[in-house]
Amino acid sequence: MEQKSTRIGWIDELRGLAVVAMILYHIAFNLSDFLHLPFPWLETVMESRFLGVLHTIFVAVFLGLSGICSHMTRRPWGRVGRVLFGAVAVTAVTYAVFPAQTIWFGVLHCLAVCMALEVPGRRLTEKIPPVWGLVLSVILYAITYRISDGFLLHHSLPAAWYSGGVLTAVGFPSPAFQSLDYVPLLPHIFLFAAGVFIGRLPLPRGRIHCRFLAFCGRHSLAIYLLHQPIIFGIFFLFETLMKG
Repeated sequence: MEQKSTRIGWIDELRGLAVVAMILYHIAFNLSDFLHLPFPWLETVMESRFLGVLHTIFVAVFLGLSGICSHMTRRPWGRVGRVLFGAVAVTAVTYAVFPAQTIWFGVLHCLAVCMALEVPGRRLTEKIPPVWGLVLSVILYAITYRISDGFLLHHSLPAAWYSGGVLTAVGFPSPAFQSLDYVPLLPHIFLFAAGVFIGRLPLPRGRIHCRFLAFCGRHSLAIYLLHQPIIFGIFFLFETLMKG
């Protein structure tokens, strides 16, 4: 999601693979939840854990790779600004189309905040050995994984903490909170941090194996912003033709 003077092929390819997974996830989600097209097999897929796992994977890849690439950009605040602009656009569009489930803090919002925190926090992270930082990030992610559900590991957290508002972005949504996409800072900031520490390790450059995936990876922000309108346009056209 960022421009760099030098690129590592496998990073673009892995990000591109996450983009493809994201598109597949949204196609299935839109078919099931919005268009209600007559595909009985889709209900079985949606009720399985597969799509949830798929969503978790592509979010982890986006955040982790973005953390890795934080070392490779010459204009970190420009990078933050581009992603923040995309996040605001997502909120505006979903508010206009799906006001009851507006995306207030999705993956782009989380990315923008993580990137913004990384710039002033770089001096601190550079004092931590990268391997230890990576291990610590994974442990903290595991500990805080269920915070938005009201748990720290297996311990219930006070209901008073879940009052919504700004705390929703941190990971403490109110019981009435609804969103088409929700990626709070806790636990996801630790995936970004893991990428930051990985980025300080010697990384192989390799070569590009799949130009299509590399292209998707290089243009992931644009694809993220455009793929849903395109998918909805195709689906609504298909639905109109079926009814006609």
